Formats: sequence, structure tokens, C-alpha cells
Amino acid sequence: MILAEQEDTYGYYKAKIDFLYNEEGLRTETIFSTDDGEGYVSDELIRYEYENGRMVNEKWFFIDEGEEYLDSETVYVYDDHGNCIIAKELAEDGVPYWMTEYQYDLSVSYDAVYYFEYPDEYMFLTPSYNNMIIGYTDFYKNDNGELEIDCEYEYEYDQIFDAVEENSIEASIYPNPVKDFINIEVENMDLVELYDIFGKRLYSEKENDNVKIDMNGYAAGIYFLKIYSEGRNTVEKIIKK
Repeated sequence: MILAEQEDTYGYYKAKIDFLYNEEGLRTETIFSTDDGEGYVSDELIRYEYENGRMVNEKWFFIDEGEEYLDSETVYVYDDHGNCIIAKELAEDGVPYWMTEYQYDLSVSYDAVYYFEYPDEYMFLTPSYNNMIIGYTDFYKNDNGELEIDCEYEYEYDQIFDAVEENSIEASIYPNPVKDFINIEVENMDLVELYDIFGKRLYSEKENDNVKIDMNGYAAGIYFLKIYSEGRNTVEKIIKK
């Protein structure tokens, strides 16, 4: 069942992306189509597989005259904490030609970290993690068929929650955890936004001191409310049952 669709126009043709989800709210396919004036034709797709709610396999296909051909495959490996520690992109023979290893600070929960400014659109899925990522290393397959280091990255974090506390906004948010509707009451509220854990903005409302958000259409999990009032802002975590 198609639950979401994104369509854009580029010059003489149109491009469309369809997203398919299963009953658990997990995306199973991303389908790319183009229309040169004679109707949309699918030309690429991604299929996802999951274990315990975590994406473990991602396959890219290109489509030619209705036939699917495997282009690439990525396998994700997790530790006992639910963090993706390895992402391997496999060649046709099943041997990895690109690999990423992730490092985490297990003393810090993902819920305590504000990672990035949230984009309006979120097209591609990312592997799961429950702790704060502190870096990753990319490997590539050299001429000898061996994986060697290409790049190493380290993450640095600001102490943003100290600033949030100093400029805190007095907000009433209930119920939390929430099953159906969540209420947000803030005096002189300029804007409230709801985001999922991947940074996709799901809802926004301006200049309303009493906001009621219908959560029935969202899967169980963790979400974030970003509230703005009189030049201040705060981020509040909510849990959907």
C-alpha cells in the first residue's frame, strides 16, 4: 500500500517517489519513477528488510522494461545495545567493496542528543542506534581486493542542553506517554513542531497557546517537540504508546 508520495518537475520531465510501508509502520520500498510526457515509469527501487524493528538489509534495483536487476546490496550489523556498528556494501559475488564502522559512547543515550537541524524532507533510511555516535571509519576495496581505510570521522558535540535549561520555556505537555492526542500549553507560543527520531518534521502550528496534536497516525516510539516562544526555544521528548 502506498502511504506517501513526492513529486517534482525537472525541465521537460517529472520525477516521482513512492514510499511503501508495512503494518508496523516500517518502510519496505522506495520507488523512483519518471514521466517524459507519456506517463510515469518506474526505473529504480530500494527494498528494505528488518529484524526486531531494525533495518538489516537494503537492496537497490534498477528497472528496465518491467524487469528488476539488482544493482547493489548493503548489510547492517548491530551490537547488543541496538547500535549499528557495521554497514557493508556488497558486490555481486557477496564480497564487500565498501564498509563503514561506527563508534559510540555507550554512556550517553541517543535520547539525550540533539544531532542536527531537521530537514523538511527525509528520503533515505538510516540504520538504528541507541547511543551517541562519536565517529565512523570508511573502508574501500583496493586493487588487491582488500579493504583499507579511506576516511576517518570524529563527532564533536556542544553542551546545548545547558543553554536550553537557562532559557527554558514553561510548557505543559500531557499526556506523556501519549496514545491518542497530546496537548501542548505554552503562554505566548510562536511555533510548535513535531519531529520523528530521524529528523523528519511531521507537524507544525504557529501562534497558538493551546495545541492538540493527533498522534493516532504515528507508530509507537520516540518523538520530539520543538517549541518557540519570545525568542527562546526548547526541545521536549515524547513517547508514543
